[in-house]
Amino acid sequence: AVAEVKRAAMEDSLESARRSSDMTSINGSVESELDRLRSKLAVESSARRKLLTEVQDLRGHIRVYCRPREPVGTSVISIPSRDVLVLHRERESLQSETSTTPMSFEFDGILGADMSQHEVYEEMESV
Repeated sequence: AVAEVKRAAMEDSLESARRSSDMTSINGSVESELDRLRSKLAVESSARRKLLTEVQDLRGHIRVYCRPREPVGTSVISIPSRDVLVLHRERESLQSETSTTPMSFEFDGILGADMSQHEVYEEMESV
């Protein structure tokens, strides 16, 4: 009976050592995977920063946004896209002739006249 208890204790001890060895092996592989992913993240972050810098250089660092507000009772402004505003109004030419040719303006973005100041700030936060 004493021999069986000693044998069972030895088996438990061996099993515990085997589990400890397995855990050490798993921890080692997890750590190496973590190091590989950190390295990959650093490379990707660097590439993203480089591309962002290129985009800013191409577009320029100054951005122009428009928030048109029409006078009450008129419809002289139309917005055909998110970045183009067309002004429809009469203008005088050098020959004192009146022209109704629309004037088109291009912006980095056009904000709605119905937007609250808080919404404008939220929109511009990413810029």
